[in-house]
Amino acid sequence: MAPPFWALFVTLFVVVLLAFGGGQAWARAARRRETVGHIRRRSMGASPLEKASAGLQTILTPDRRPGTLESAAIMQPWVRLIQSSGSDWSPAGLLISTIVLGLAGLLLGYRFPVFIFPLLSSFLLGAALAALPTFVLRRRRARRLREFEEQLPEALDFIARALRAGHAFSVSLEMLAVESEEPIRSEFRRVFQEQNLGAPLDAVLRGMSERVPLIDVKFFVSAVLLQRETGGNLSEMLTKLAGTVRERFRLKGQIRAATAHGRMTAVVLTLLPLVIAASLTIRAPEYMRLFVTDFHGRLLGAAAIGLQFLGYYVMYRMINFKV
Repeated sequence: MAPPFWALFVTLFVVVLLAFGGGQAWARAARRRETVGHIRRRSMGASPLEKASAGLQTILTPDRRPGTLESAAIMQPWVRLIQSSGSDWSPAGLLISTIVLGLAGLLLGYRFPVFIFPLLSSFLLGAALAALPTFVLRRRRARRLREFEEQLPEALDFIARALRAGHAFSVSLEMLAVESEEPIRSEFRRVFQEQNLGAPLDAVLRGMSERVPLIDVKFFVSAVLLQRETGGNLSEMLTKLAGTVRERFRLKGQIRAATAHGRMTAVVLTLLPLVIAASLTIRAPEYMRLFVTDFHGRLLGAAAIGLQFLGYYVMYRMINFKV
């Protein structure tokens, strides 16, 4: 006698959960061994101060030698996504989470088919759950970048005032890291620490522009590097850049206010079919049952859901502008 479905599902869930926990523990242990070994190799024959600097620099800029998961070309978009979102996830943890959720979605979609064929339902649900960790990180990155953009003008004014007061650029970065709030604090603290440990300023600033992919940050990096090459009044350049960032942010606010009606219309048009479907399911379940039991009903239901997503995407593109 074949075991019931729930027993197979629970068994698979336990196996996948154990694999996920073991994979996470293995990834942390491998990263720890790699870091310790790299510190030992870099500090052989060095003075105590150089050993401490080697350890700190390894922690701040982890080694990505060939053969590690972080060095794989296919993992680079995820690595940049994790860095820009400010998350403490590891690429291995993100990969394992994606695989686990994808397998769970495949199993649930095949057991409880919603669309025309069980395989199609399994594929769609598996793809949706597999994309969930990446979707969460993208939302965290968008929120972090929005907060960073809001704080950037004040940070630029702070650096400009510190330079006019006679402080060096590195000292201005240290003062900003102490006085500012997240996420400005962590990014500029990392820039100061990496520079303080001997890393070239251009490489450090370009690394920050990769972790924070904002056009205003690229302007800041270009202004600093250009001033180091050609000279000039950096404090005046940063003050003008802060004014430009504020003006762009004000323009974004005006566009957001002008498109508020369109966003509300998109939300209403997206939720209205779901509300009607839920109401019909309660008031006329025989009518809605055809969308599950009848072949043509499942076909119409799948087409309606696909067109709903297409309409939401079109409305999203219509009300979102890049400034």
